[in-house]
Amino acid sequence: MLQYLPELPSSIRHLTVLDCIMLQTVTFSSNIPRLQEEKCINISFHNCMKLDVANCIYWYLKDIRKLAYVCESRRGGKGVVRRSDFLKICYLDYRVPEWFMHRTKGTSITFEVFSPSSYGFSSLLCVVLPKYSLDYELDIKCRCYLEDGINMHKYSFGILFLNHIPAEGCSDHVYMAYNYGGIFDVIKLDRLNNKIASSGKNPKLTFEFFVSSGDTGSKQDDNLLIKECGVYPLNDSNFRIE
Repeated sequence: MLQYLPELPSSIRHLTVLDCIMLQTVTFSSNIPRLQEEKCINISFHNCMKLDVANCIYWYLKDIRKLAYVCESRRGGKGVVRRSDFLKICYLDYRVPEWFMHRTKGTSITFEVFSPSSYGFSSLLCVVLPKYSLDYELDIKCRCYLEDGINMHKYSFGILFLNHIPAEGCSDHVYMAYNYGGIFDVIKLDRLNNKIASSGKNPKLTFEFFVSSGDTGSKQDDNLLIKECGVYPLNDSNFRIE
């Protein structure tokens, strides 16, 4: 039975580990890729019950934050999105990481921001799904709403994950993705900032997570499966405290 994986090469882009119940240790390369190629990083550990998450995953996530900031710096605040700026990871755990600035139980979270430009609208997004038994796949999606005091602006991030969810008898799993996109183009962003400055009120952002399936015959509310959600904004203030 597979119990450990030796150091994974920094060039690795896709890794899916499924039902390795004896796997305990995974060693990631200390050289986190810069994502300069037209590829993405997609790492998934499904139902790896004995995986040492604290020592194998958490320190890697710290480097993931740095990697996300690198992606942001390349965008230069101009809304330019490279195809390579994609990042997804799934692992066994029951909570959103504590370093997420905004986290809560349930499917949505709301918080104030100083201005859309200071926030940048890029972030790490996270949800926790519980163990359960389904015979169909679920898509994990996210929508964002910005309230400027007068109007409500809506933006959909589309599919964050397309995965078969762990079956009953296993553990909760964390799904984390790097949201690389901006909600508004530069012109709309300038207009919105001017409107907010004149109103004197800080805008509110709401992130709403939900799941959907292709099984139209399903009678249950799949959104009840989301236990927790979290948002980690990639802005200058967060970068300074890294």
